[in-house]
Amino acid sequence: MNFKSWLIASVCCCSSFLLNAETYFSGFGSLAGYQANGDTLSFKTDVASPYAGGDNDFELADLTNLGLQVNHILNPEWQLVGQVLLQKGRSNQLIDRVTIASLNYTPNANWMFRFGRFSARNVWFSDSRYVNYAQTSVYPVSGFYNQIQTAALDGAEITYTNRIDEWLISWNLYAGQSNHHFYNDSGNFENRLRPVIGAAIEIDHLGWRIRAAHTYSKLAEQSFERDISAFLSAFTSVPPLYGLPAWHEADDLQNETKYSDEPIEFTSVSFEYKKNSHLFRFEIGHLYTDSGLIINNTSGYLQYAYQINQYTPFISVSAIDSTRGYEPYSWPSPDVFNAVTDVIGFDSMQGLLGVMSVLQNRSEQQSLSLGLRYDLNHSVALKAQVEHFWIAQDGIGLWARDNLMQEPDRQIDVIAVSLDWIF
Repeated sequence: MNFKSWLIASVCCCSSFLLNAETYFSGFGSLAGYQANGDTLSFKTDVASPYAGGDNDFELADLTNLGLQVNHILNPEWQLVGQVLLQKGRSNQLIDRVTIASLNYTPNANWMFRFGRFSARNVWFSDSRYVNYAQTSVYPVSGFYNQIQTAALDGAEITYTNRIDEWLISWNLYAGQSNHHFYNDSGNFENRLRPVIGAAIEIDHLGWRIRAAHTYSKLAEQSFERDISAFLSAFTSVPPLYGLPAWHEADDLQNETKYSDEPIEFTSVSFEYKKNSHLFRFEIGHLYTDSGLIINNTSGYLQYAYQINQYTPFISVSAIDSTRGYEPYSWPSPDVFNAVTDVIGFDSMQGLLGVMSVLQNRSEQQSLSLGLRYDLNHSVALKAQVEHFWIAQDGIGLWARDNLMQEPDRQIDVIAVSLDWIF
């Protein structure tokens, strides 16, 4: 049993030895879908999702989910919290469906310690990413949240909160490890982040809420990186066997795709202001690393909502911009492709296009979203929205590309609806 499985199993099972505890059950769910009108690009709300909605394809699996939570209160200081997310295709590992499995210790009103599995508090919806009811829109603003890792953290967290007159200040430190799932044109991958270390500060004052956070992590070496290296080496070793010149750009591609232990750092600043029926929300984040497989970017959004009884119309604008990805300067000849295909046993051109799509996975786009939320009661909400995207020529990193050989779309509309509830 690996460390992750042992840690979660320990937290979940220890409750069987505890007596005189109070147990509370709750949950959330969503029936949601969307459709994009792109011809060559399909929309998805999360880079970790294998599902995407394109032209004539109303996608339900990406957002529809059911979550169950149990709070096991041992005494005023100790509490066990568990949460399971049931969502099609999110992971084929049962242990990954556990989004929270933590032992919480609160010795007084100022301090809280969490041990086990939880979400790092580096963005507004870190704890409620999959609780669609908690969000104003059908899905978190995609220009910002789409590229943020979604896997929970297995480790420990310390939070200190103090009230000074009308100011509420909270400090947060967390450390552990995490698995980062993502999907692109080359397939479905899992990156292991070892370690993950971060800190956050949050300030509440008279309707204002401000949070700043910084997370440091490193990628563990993956088997697919070695597979890519072996595939690319065939373009230099195989052609001479057929009397053809080697394709030497493969050496540069190997350097770009080889494992790097360079740190990955994410810094975010979030603002929220609530007064009467008005809600303003703003977030901005910067992802930085020297790893060739991950491209630096800056993203952010601004959202405004106004509640009129049970109705809440809202508007959002978002943008993301990345540094430029790898720029190829040559291309293998058809004879070289044929020779490599004969040796490796699969289509070498499609394989190379897949590698290129990873290295050129730059994200540059802007969006404007209009929507309406209708609260049927205090636990059920209907939502509908339309979002228009402007996509740069080489900025399709957040989209699923349906055809690598066709020029991708530049403007796309996404229509989304949902029925969200809590219980």
